Amino acid sequence: MNCDACQMLSINGMACHEAGCPNSGKTWMPERGEWARFDDKMPQKGEEAWPTLLDAAKAALLLLQSIQEQTEHPDAMPWPEIDNLEQAIRKADDTETESEVK
Repeated sequence: MNCDACQMLSINGMACHEAGCPNSGKTWMPERGEWARFDDKMPQKGEEAWPTLLDAAKAALLLLQSIQEQTEHPDAMPWPEIDNLEQAIRKADDTETESEVK
C-alpha cells in the first residue's frame, strides 16, 4: 500500500503513515483510488443517514426469509436463526418505542 503524501512503513504488519500525514486516520478505498475518512459522527441535517443496527437487522431478516422461501421444502423445519432474529428485532422495536414515549 502506498501513500501519495508520505513514506508509509509497516510496523508489526500494520501499515502506518508518517506523523502529520493528511491521510493518517483514513482508509484506502481501491475502488475510488483515494484515501477516505469514515467518521462515527451523526449525519447533519440534509446529509444521508447511516442505517441503524436495527435497520440492518431488519434487512438481514428479509434476506434470510427470502432465501428460506426459495430453498425450503414444504416439510422442512424452521430456521432457528430467523426466529432468534425476529425476537431480537421485536425486543429492540419495543425498547425503541418505550424510549420515544418517555
